[in-house]
Amino acid sequence: MDDARREEFLGEVRQLLAGHPGTRGRPEVELPYRTHAYRLTPR
Repeated sequence: MDDARREEFLGEVRQLLAGHPGTRGRPEVELPYRTHAYRLTPR
């Protein structure tokens, strides 16, 4: 996305986080992240 749209999007995310009781006033928000990896071996 271009810079203007990115700033608009980040502003919306900041507004959402500022208004939610679980994230309001927190300097950091932990975001769990899980990756699944698969390896296929030819038979």
